[in-house]
Amino acid sequence: MMFILAIGIAGLIYYVFRENSRGEYRGDKKSPEEILREKLARGEIDEETYERRMEIIKK
Repeated sequence: MMFILAIGIAGLIYYVFRENSRGEYRGDKKSPEEILREKLARGEIDEETYERRMEIIKK
């Protein structure tokens, strides 16, 4: 019985560390400037919107 419990705990620890190594829960966040640059590059916003939002961020 203890063996099964130990295997379960080890599996849980492995799962948690595996997820963290992918950066999903570590808080690897992009800066607002990076996000805006990516949106501009993807065509989600135009240059005027980009410039306006960058000014707001820099204040």
